[in-house]
Formats: sequence, structure tokens, C-alpha cells
Amino acid sequence: MPPETLAELQPLLQQEPWLRTTLHAVLDNLDQEGFDTQALAEESHMTVTQLQRRLKQTVDLSPARLIRQLRLQYALDLLHQGQDNLGTIAHKAGFFDQAHFSRAFKAQLQSSPKAYRLQHQNGTLWSGMIDKMRQKLNPDEKG
Repeated sequence: MPPETLAELQPLLQQEPWLRTTLHAVLDNLDQEGFDTQALAEESHMTVTQLQRRLKQTVDLSPARLIRQLRLQYALDLLHQGQDNLGTIAHKAGFFDQAHFSRAFKAQLQSSPKAYRLQHQNGTLWSGMIDKMRQKLNPDEKG
């Protein structure tokens, strides 16, 4: 999600409480490789069909795409921190393995994770985006 979406997301979270629950569920399960559309629907207290319809109408994303985009954003955050190797980042972001992570990353960003890290070693506007999203969703929570 582009940075401007965070500002645009706030009114939606006020109008659509289910969206807050859904985003919390994704963010809380980013590292769970098996967390998928079915699991998200259960965490959101909806059927898969309801979840698909509501997400499409509200943010124009499928549940699977929402999960994948937030996983990739989390991986970007970890890449910018520069502390973990690519296999660890893949695992922390909920990808099956490093190869799966690299394919998804390259499909989305047209760059391998390694090349991206080398090009962006000093951090960018994206750095820390998942933490910022968590803070917007629950401003009372610290960390």
C-alpha cells in the first residue's frame, strides 16, 4: 500500500469496524506461513465470500492479495533494517521459503530482494510502514 493510503485508510477504519479487525488479523499473523484467505475469514468472523466481497468493495483487493501485499511490506521493512538474511526475512514474513519469497518480491517490485537491499541500504519512505500501520490501528498499544 502506498504511504498516502495510510492517511486514506483512517476514515475507512472509522466507518468500517470489520476492516480494523481484518487488518489486525493479517498483521498479527504475518509470520504464519499457513495464514490464508480461509484463516483470515475466520479471524474476521465472516465467510470467505463475505470477506472477498467486502474487501473488494472497500479497498479493491482480494484477501489473498491483501495478505501478500502486507507480507511484502513487512519484508521490505525487514530488508531496510538490514539485520536478517533473506531466508530469515522470508520466514518472518510468512513465506514458505526463500525462493517463494524471492519470486513474489520480484513479481511485485521488479527486483530481487538482494538487489533491492543493495540499492536501498539507507532506508526510504517505506521503512517501518508495518509498524506505522499497527500504530494507526491501535494507537494505545506500544511497540
